[in-house]
Amino acid sequence: MNRAISLLIIEDDIEYVDIIRICLEEPDSMNLKFEIERADRLSLGLKLLDAARFDAVLLDLTLPDSRGLDTIKRLLDRGYDAPVIVMTNLGDESAAFEAMGLGAQDYLIKSTSDSRLLKRAIWYAIERHKLRSQAENLIKKAAEGMIVVDAAGKMRFVNASAEQIFGRAKEELLDKPFPEPLSPSLKRQARVVCPKGLEKTVDLRVTEIEWRGKPALLVSLTDITEVQRVEQLKAEVRERRRLDQLKDDLIGTVSHELRTPLTIVKGAIDNLKEGIVGPLQPKQREVVGLADRNLFRLTKMINNLLDLSRLESGQAAAHKKACKPKALVDDVVADFRAAGRAAKKQLTSNIEPDLPEVDADPELIAEVLLNLVDNAVRFAKSRAEVKASDVGSRGVLFEVIDDGPGIPPERMGGLFNKFVQVNRPKGGEGYKGTGLGLAICKEIMALHGATIRVECPESKGCRFSFALPRYGAPRQPSKPRSAEGAKP
Repeated sequence: MNRAISLLIIEDDIEYVDIIRICLEEPDSMNLKFEIERADRLSLGLKLLDAARFDAVLLDLTLPDSRGLDTIKRLLDRGYDAPVIVMTNLGDESAAFEAMGLGAQDYLIKSTSDSRLLKRAIWYAIERHKLRSQAENLIKKAAEGMIVVDAAGKMRFVNASAEQIFGRAKEELLDKPFPEPLSPSLKRQARVVCPKGLEKTVDLRVTEIEWRGKPALLVSLTDITEVQRVEQLKAEVRERRRLDQLKDDLIGTVSHELRTPLTIVKGAIDNLKEGIVGPLQPKQREVVGLADRNLFRLTKMINNLLDLSRLESGQAAAHKKACKPKALVDDVVADFRAAGRAAKKQLTSNIEPDLPEVDADPELIAEVLLNLVDNAVRFAKSRAEVKASDVGSRGVLFEVIDDGPGIPPERMGGLFNKFVQVNRPKGGEGYKGTGLGLAICKEIMALHGATIRVECPESKGCRFSFALPRYGAPRQPSKPRSAEGAKP
């Protein structure tokens, strides 16, 4: 230490203080210098410690205003950052040992006047205090919760991180038993009960240490509550995905296996309708017609399931080529125009002239338009329209618009999910589908690196739209299956 050591001596015997001064001023190889302040009472010493910082304190245990171990307790309880060396009379070493147990760094027998011993004791006390302060500071500022537990199982030190884990101030924890049985080298998970019944999970580790001269246990706590919650959510997501995959595999397999018996049933119904097995009576023809209509509906459902299974499997590919937008729209409108007239609804097309060719798989885009027009005609009040327009660098925009009741805002988020149906009549003769059409549209557009969108202005009809790039423009990569297929 380059500067002089500031030393506070709390001693009422002035003659002994003079002896200490003489000893400390004797020259030797240690070459230490001291600046000494003296207080003849504990109360005065505490005032001096409040006013200035000292490197060390020499404390007599027998003072006019304080005697015995109460003297060291009163000083240490103030929390001064200075090592304390107690001074005691010959034959009273037991009191000195007890004082060290309370936190004193060392002790001196008053009858000793060895200057080197005195200087060395002060120097060692300062250095030990530095080391202890560094260790305590590391524990105090550690990101982990740190608690010192004494041999009796009581908490003697609690850092800020431990306060946060327990949800309690250190004043509520100090001198209380640690809530878990502890042993050296213990490593395990534990539960911490916080106020209002809140529980946290912590990784608990125990290390043997010496704390202020006495054996103790250092308990390290790491809050893993959120980590466990995230892992639990991940496990739930993995399990949900596994079950979804099982369901999709089952649906795909069953749908595929149903095709053969459906083909046989379809052939039998066609034979009956065409009179190959004999003429039908009017009532019989009515029943056969009912069977044929429901077989058509069932076939459409199964085809939808198989299409979606193929698209979601990642095995489907879009075989793109140059396509004329007008041809794509005209073919679909022609298919549905008769159905629109039968339902007393008008289906029109509005195609800008001289549209550029688009880069697309014509069969897949036709399926998208078929699903969208089917929905538009079904839900329209009086009219539906299919539009195609040039949107510059974006290519060609296709829109399917109806004047139906629209879609409630709260249903828009899941509109393109599987098995979702909106405005489907309950019971009766209403349309009964699978709710797969829009999910198929989303997957097909993802194969084209595009997005299908829906708008329902003030719930007055719907406008579904998607854009396809010009043929010859740089191709965009297909979006992964997990990508959002639509944004309201």
